[in-house]
Amino acid sequence: MKAIVWHDVGDIRLDDVPEPRIQDPYDALVQITTSAICGTDLHFVRGTMSGMRPGTVLGHEAVGTVTEVGSGVRNLRPGQRVVIPSTIGCGSCSYCRSGYYSQCVVDGHADRLEAARRLGGEAVDFNQEDPVEVLHEITGGTGPDRVIDAVGVDAERPKTGPAAGASDDMAEGYDAEVAQNSPRTGQQGQSWKPGDAPSQAARWYVDAIAKAGTISVIGVYPVASGLVDPSTILTQERPLAQGALDAYETFDRREPGWIKTVLTVGSP
Repeated sequence: MKAIVWHDVGDIRLDDVPEPRIQDPYDALVQITTSAICGTDLHFVRGTMSGMRPGTVLGHEAVGTVTEVGSGVRNLRPGQRVVIPSTIGCGSCSYCRSGYYSQCVVDGHADRLEAARRLGGEAVDFNQEDPVEVLHEITGGTGPDRVIDAVGVDAERPKTGPAAGASDDMAEGYDAEVAQNSPRTGQQGQSWKPGDAPSQAARWYVDAIAKAGTISVIGVYPVASGLVDPSTILTQERPLAQGALDAYETFDRREPGWIKTVLTVGSP
């Protein structure tokens, strides 16, 4: 069968690939009739997603007809028309059974914002308003309880409006993020251009989220890019058997250099 296949950054091709087969009891085979292009597909071609393997078939938003199901599939049958969403649900939890798969949050493109309005969403244009301020305003100052990051590393800076100034102040940092996340890009003119503010969406929703709120990230971010090293917060290491109490006392006094202390346990 034919499929769009990733070969390298900036290099995708229409190739012949093997026919799929049932490999798991909960698999279903679908004869695709129409498939949409997701922004995540663009991450791969732009070079903003590490770990890609040549030969990967792109595409994960489609409609079609079920042709075969595994032994564990109880709610689908061959011949049934289905929609395949970009998000993956387990299908069995209370949220999946209630149909709560995804939502619609903030954008900078008028047509996308209008689509959100038609679906009942309260659209926020980050090129016209400061999204953090607006989200606080419409939630009575508390911020949203739930945030879904659907853009990932290809986030863009606001080009105009009140949020643009703060973003411009971060320009040097954003440029460094782009260089680190995308050492090789597939950019060809204005095509396959990486987002110019990889952490912009993350900064906004961290500032906006309510206390004890939930952030769900379905947007793609590079894996093990080295951008964040959790080990840097570990400033002291002491053996449990010797010096543990002294370590507690020193940490309690907040002495300089004692930000996070770990106690190691030796072999018995």
